[in-house]
Amino acid sequence: SNHRRLFSATPHRPVGRCLAEAKTSRPAMRHYELGTWGIGLIFSLRGSVFPKAFAWALPAAILAVAFHHLSSIDEDFRQVIDEGLGPQLRTSQLFVAYNFLFSFILTFRSSQAYARWWEGGTLLLQARGEWFNSYSSLIAFCTSDKTRWREIKSFQKILATLMSMLFCAALNSVAQDDIDFAVRAHVDLEDDSEDLLRRCSDQCEVIVHWIQRLIVANMERGVVPIAPPVLSRVFQELSRGMVNINNARKISDFLLPYPYAQLTSTMLLLNTVLTPMVCGVMLKEWYSAAVISFTSIFVFSCINCIAAEIECPFGSDVNDLPMKAMQDVFNRSLSTLLDPHAQRVPADQDQIIKSFDELSMQVADSYNLRRGRSVIGPHMRQQRYRSSSTNGDAALLNRRGSRVRLGFFGSQPSQEDLPQQSGSISPVGWLERHDSEVLAATGEVKITSGPHSPAKLGDDPPAAGLTDGQSPRKVMDSLSESE
Repeated sequence: SNHRRLFSATPHRPVGRCLAEAKTSRPAMRHYELGTWGIGLIFSLRGSVFPKAFAWALPAAILAVAFHHLSSIDEDFRQVIDEGLGPQLRTSQLFVAYNFLFSFILTFRSSQAYARWWEGGTLLLQARGEWFNSYSSLIAFCTSDKTRWREIKSFQKILATLMSMLFCAALNSVAQDDIDFAVRAHVDLEDDSEDLLRRCSDQCEVIVHWIQRLIVANMERGVVPIAPPVLSRVFQELSRGMVNINNARKISDFLLPYPYAQLTSTMLLLNTVLTPMVCGVMLKEWYSAAVISFTSIFVFSCINCIAAEIECPFGSDVNDLPMKAMQDVFNRSLSTLLDPHAQRVPADQDQIIKSFDELSMQVADSYNLRRGRSVIGPHMRQQRYRSSSTNGDAALLNRRGSRVRLGFFGSQPSQEDLPQQSGSISPVGWLERHDSEVLAATGEVKITSGPHSPAKLGDDPPAAGLTDGQSPRKVMDSLSESE
């Protein structure tokens, strides 16, 4: 809003540095642990509503003792109570009805207050997540051309500064107290831009527009060489974050309706007077009247004070949302992605693929040695698997998982044999056999069974040992039986 200032620079220091050094002495939201029994929480007063409730309950207990004393020593007062209010108070019908109505109104206010508190925190975190995802995507979308590292770094630093300002302006727009939020300024803004932020009615809208202009400009320069349909997701996340902030402003601007708050306070005051009167007249012992009055008013006051504390969650009290901590964590997250180590993959993918290839070759050679078969050297195997030539050995995996080595030598199958082959040829490196399909492969060809699959041949077919009228399927079946 206009009366809250995002920037508060002195004439001797830049605005960005002044914001980065801004600190607040207001208490942060209290984090606690229940412990084994949870008894230690009773004796802590930081963030507690017990002092306020005690201020309501203690006078009620004193009134209960006074009414009990008057009813026991003053005959005229006792007679008035018995003749006038005595029968109604003794039956407790009116008192029970009043307490039921008061409990209903108090429960309604308490539930609405907690719903506002929870929804406010949810909306702020959703906006934070949307904006950080868009920021992370833009960092990842930057070009990998190392010759343009100056343009990349300048784009990322300006983006990080604007994102920090955006979340700061969003929190400042919903804050119900004066809280100093720190902006992580990696670059200094122009004076005209700072003046515009001070004058504008909604700083979030201006900063979001700056970010969108920054993205479009660097997309045209080639710093963000991403297709527009993919980049549109970033703009969608920016807009969804603005929607969440506007929903949070609804909680900040629209308080609990005044009649509810007025009625709750009025009924609590009446209950503070009626409960001691009833307890002092009906109970025989003065200490019983004092304890019951104190306990009843204390509990009701605690519930009312809790509702009043949390129904406006964007303040600076202990029980309000930790907005300053949210801003600090967001700033650290933005700076983390600017680290060069965070912008590269933590593992070499090519090295991992090479390791997998070497491991598969070692496993295959070890298996062949146990079965008493010949072993092809790793360099020959690698050349065979990755070569564009289709000459080589094929493998057959039968139902038990064993591997049969097949050699194809000779001429290409005739076209008359193609209809007999229930398969097609495509690049693979292994041959698998199951109940309903047989896959035969060399380094670049694959024979897959299927009644309707078309038959295709490579330039240099592997079936070099087939005679006329003999299909690869027959050769594999015969060799499988011999195995």
